[in-house]
Amino acid sequence: MSTFIYISNSGEDKIAICSFAPETGALTPSGSTKAPGNPAQLVMTPDRNTLIVGLRASYQIAAFRRDAASGGLTPHATLSLDSDPDCLCVDSSGRFLFSTYPNAEILAIHAIDVFGKFITLPVAWLEMETYISAVRVDRSNRFVFLLQPDARQIAQCLFDEQNGTLRPNDMPFVNCEQPPYHLCFHPFEPLAYVSDEAGNIAAYRLHLRAGRLELTQELTLFPAGFPGLGGSRIVIAPNGRLLFSLNRERGEIACVMIDSATNQLSAGSRLAIPALRDLAVAPSGKALFALSERGEFSVCAIDFEHGDLRVLESLPVGKSPRACLIV
Repeated sequence: MSTFIYISNSGEDKIAICSFAPETGALTPSGSTKAPGNPAQLVMTPDRNTLIVGLRASYQIAAFRRDAASGGLTPHATLSLDSDPDCLCVDSSGRFLFSTYPNAEILAIHAIDVFGKFITLPVAWLEMETYISAVRVDRSNRFVFLLQPDARQIAQCLFDEQNGTLRPNDMPFVNCEQPPYHLCFHPFEPLAYVSDEAGNIAAYRLHLRAGRLELTQELTLFPAGFPGLGGSRIVIAPNGRLLFSLNRERGEIACVMIDSATNQLSAGSRLAIPALRDLAVAPSGKALFALSERGEFSVCAIDFEHGDLRVLESLPVGKSPRACLIV
């Protein structure tokens, strides 16, 4: 069965579609779908039937129905907003959409009905004191974490999956040494990993009863004092053995090995790809995909033994790509 890759292309107002054959490593263009309004961040509902994209220029969020056999997309629903959406996240039930608005410092929660359409009136439209770079819901669907780089903290919230509301945890914040930017969870251990704007990775233990993060390790990947934005994306392999951190300013992907016995992190190799924008790991865990702002999409082979990456193929995907998502 083919794996499908969706790439938002803000320069051409479209979502490009590629198919990837895990057996051969072949990457093949499979068409595109129009998405007027500067498409940016992408998220898929848990049932993999609906792709949701933020349209930053038109102040909208759009939903597309996905054909599982062909990977094709059909416009399905549109939600009009008062500001430009940035980060998107869908809860594990697929019933609620979280969205952030950097120019308005807003966190919104909208319900999604049984037909996959948005309920216009939000469940919550929360004015935040600072910008939120990422929203993540844990596997139990009971806890939500909001990364706030300017405040150097992670907000810890309790989530009610019945009505979509949030309230602060008993310990509402985790303070960070550096501005937190992105977070991913370990696929089966109660662990979370955070990349910051200095290019470091912090490992946290997630206390499952309380929904709180406890710092266990910090790993520096890039030289101290390097100017500009550092770590801006972090993804983990499905087997939980490797992390990949994207550093936009340096144009590098850093591999981080996770010890299966101790869960300790250690730095692996690096791969240079100019103008990096986004990363994604194939469901098989055998390939990493790297998206460049220069309009190239690269597939890289993963060597789990040594934490190495090797570019197998690069494909042009158009002007100003913003994000990629793999199903």
